[in-house]
Amino acid sequence: MAEAARPVLHLFRIILRAHREKLPAPMRELGDTYVKDEFRKHLRGKTTQEQWRQFMEEWRRYAGTLAASDGPQASGGVAAADASGDIPPEILETLTPDQRARLAKLRAEAQRLRADLLGESR
Repeated sequence: MAEAARPVLHLFRIILRAHREKLPAPMRELGDTYVKDEFRKHLRGKTTQEQWRQFMEEWRRYAGTLAASDGPQASGGVAAADASGDIPPEILETLTPDQRARLAKLRAEAQRLRADLLGESR
């Protein structure tokens, strides 16, 4: 393995482990799929050094948020479902149209899963 890929792979594993420990099954499945897709796209794409820096910074922040949350054992998964994933406007402005579309799709799916987990009617 290339030495430069070690921190990326380490972070990837941390996130998947946090999903396993902190998220209820439906959210875990959605999250794992999204994480794998994002890491794959960045590894195979033409990513600049600055894009890598921002990518790693945001995923580290996400991993920290998961680590600080109550796991499903403590709350039946409800606390994880209530976690806020608000993205600052300055970050949203930097997203491409494709990234915005994927974010909207992810948001809709997460809201649907949250409603299912909390037993809310639509």
